Amino acid sequence: MARRKIVFAQDQYYHIYNRGCNREDIFRTPENYLYLLRLLGECRDNCPVAIIAYCLMPNHYHFLLRQESDTPLSILIQAIFNAYTKAFNKRYRRSGTLFEGPFEAIHVDKE
Repeated sequence: MARRKIVFAQDQYYHIYNRGCNREDIFRTPENYLYLLRLLGECRDNCPVAIIAYCLMPNHYHFLLRQESDTPLSILIQAIFNAYTKAFNKRYRRSGTLFEGPFEAIHVDKE
């Protein structure tokens, strides 16, 4: 398994993004968007994060997040999108990967 080049640190900002496998939709209904946001809210209890901004589009997403604890942001993102993928696959009677690959992360240290 490849390791990330980025190191997640407390009080730092990160642009997190990914898109659907084969550029397919990862959100099909308004309920899909709401479910993902609900998951994010629930998981924040285990891994505190400040949500600065987000953009959810039919086939990809972007988040600007600030890590609020020593717990790496990657743990939160993996938990949310693993749960989302399982629910999405169950709902639409599909199997396999939903995303193009592991999420991308860019450390944001400039405006």
